[in-house]
Amino acid sequence: MTNSDDDILRPNTFASSRVSISSLSTWRALLSSGHSMTHLPTGCSNIKSLLNHTPSIPGPDQAIEVIGNSSVFLEGYSSWSISTANTRLNPDCELPPSKQAPPREVLIGESRPGACTLSREYISEWPGLQPSPSSAGNYLAVFVLGWSYIFSARLVEVRRGTAQDGISYTENMAHMTHDIHKTTTEEYFDLDIGCDSLSAVRWWAAILAGGRGWQATISRHNETTHFSPWESHLETSYFRICYNAESESLPSANMEAPSSAEALEYLYNMARKHDVFDQLICAFAATMTLPSHNRFVAPVTLPKPLHGHGPRQDQNTERIYSDQIPTLAEISHYLTFSGVSGLLTSCLLGSFWEPGIPCNLASEWLNPALSELTATLFKSKQYIPVVWAMSERRPNVASLWLGAAITGLLPRILQVSKGYLPPIYPEAVAWTDSPQSFMDPANYRYVKSRRIGDRAMIPREDEFRLLYLTDCLSDDYRHPPICPYPPFGEVNLQDTSLEVRLHFSCNHRISYRSWEWKGVNGHALSDFGISPYLRPSRVKSIFSSSLAIWLLTGFVYSTTVNKSWMMNFICRTIWPNVRQAEEESSNDRLSAAATRALFLWTFYIEGTRTEDRAFWNHEWLESFLEGESAYSGESNLSEIEGEGEGEAKPLDFESIERWRADTEAKDLEGLSSC
Repeated sequence: MTNSDDDILRPNTFASSRVSISSLSTWRALLSSGHSMTHLPTGCSNIKSLLNHTPSIPGPDQAIEVIGNSSVFLEGYSSWSISTANTRLNPDCELPPSKQAPPREVLIGESRPGACTLSREYISEWPGLQPSPSSAGNYLAVFVLGWSYIFSARLVEVRRGTAQDGISYTENMAHMTHDIHKTTTEEYFDLDIGCDSLSAVRWWAAILAGGRGWQATISRHNETTHFSPWESHLETSYFRICYNAESESLPSANMEAPSSAEALEYLYNMARKHDVFDQLICAFAATMTLPSHNRFVAPVTLPKPLHGHGPRQDQNTERIYSDQIPTLAEISHYLTFSGVSGLLTSCLLGSFWEPGIPCNLASEWLNPALSELTATLFKSKQYIPVVWAMSERRPNVASLWLGAAITGLLPRILQVSKGYLPPIYPEAVAWTDSPQSFMDPANYRYVKSRRIGDRAMIPREDEFRLLYLTDCLSDDYRHPPICPYPPFGEVNLQDTSLEVRLHFSCNHRISYRSWEWKGVNGHALSDFGISPYLRPSRVKSIFSSSLAIWLLTGFVYSTTVNKSWMMNFICRTIWPNVRQAEEESSNDRLSAAATRALFLWTFYIEGTRTEDRAFWNHEWLESFLEGESAYSGESNLSEIEGEGEGEAKPLDFESIERWRADTEAKDLEGLSSC
């Protein structure tokens, strides 16, 4: 990366070094704290922090389905309330009081069921949650497979629309025996399921079977069968079900598969038998990540089971975690959260976002962070420090980070983050109360203007928020920018759109209202979700050298601006990690991608401003001048803009949508070879 003070888009040397060093020291401090821990953070069990007015999957007579070639979706969109806090300055404000976000697809069916394998690569033993001692054994894989059935059964029960929809057993079963053992051999892992009823034994034999021991299907008018996105089966099984029974007979192969409520009781009995409700809850979060594996071409790899060395003393995990144990009624809400395409991974990838980092410094912030995280996970094979670091960053989605580690999605998430910026999901911010981008509702503010001669200048990021906020009736800015990092610099207020000029002084705020399912007969079904649960207090930031470095750089910056010799002296003497930080930030791919995404967001609608013309000759943006991303066939800037100065040629909304989809597809292309 050529980092020059004369580069019009790349940051200057000081800004680049300051952010790189801050990132390096911040993430080292977070990981260092995690390395000292022997247990996982207690926030990993707080799965109900994901239920902040989160909607639930509706019935077949309430929401219509969209049937594609390989998937079945429901469609819905979030509705937002717009408030005005400054009517005195703009008494004639006529902005509508609400806004509809673009529609989202909620996955409920796939062309084939999922498969998984077992491994001891990352979670060979269960460390337990702080402050409880570790539980006896590692049954995470068993619980994930059990939740997979319950999620799928609940989906079918809610969406059953034909006689062919249902959940049933196949002929595949795990081995069963009357003898209660606690042994593990190369051939078998003996599992005491904590229940002796033949119906429970038959269920566990299907859950732990090799191949497919059960199936949850949705059939529609085109006679195509789709499977639950949460359905997952062991490719091969070495489980043996151990139980006591008065009868010597084994369960019948043609027994009826249980309902989600009955299966939930079987799962709870297993957790009571081994006193492992902490694992039960964490496995629930892991099951939520299953649909995301296909999105990132990541195989599902569950921890190989392990027997404990003895029961825990004075423990009752059911009582300890009683307020976090999911209920049957809540599962439909989790299905929506997990089924919205891309939402869960936006929560994970959005955890890297840091306030105050502009788009052209995204690489300086992300590259050192990802270098430290991948070194810990891939080289040291330690997942606990990574989960601790991300849990401290975003306590309300800590359960998803552990869930990603349990299913093997975590390594792929870190790989993807090196070259992929997550799209902004306002719904994810609302449902988790976790920040993700500069477009979050909490960042809307009174816009302050600054006079430069006869011009009134406002921050470009405020212009972006106003463009999105005020677009209530058209499709121009229906979607937020596909970049969490804000644009840099200022814009002349008189060069902005009419909507920005009309409302920049109104101090509008936006807040989540409800989810609207696309219902039958064209009517929308409003879903306000359930009231948010009490959240744990946010984890205090670790005080580390990063704070001292940040304060020092701020002080030095105020006294040494444009003094390169002083900057060089500081970099070489005060900051011993500066060279490593510079090397880790040398790849500016993410900064370039972030800057392109933001400038392109307004390019087709607003055209280019006179003061921004030089930007479009920069290597980060020059591809747009050549028409590489323009679908209307333009080959240069003058053709795109037309004859008038700064007048953009209109581009239809479908073209922008295609560009958005292609941009994400290109970012994800090649992940299967990672």
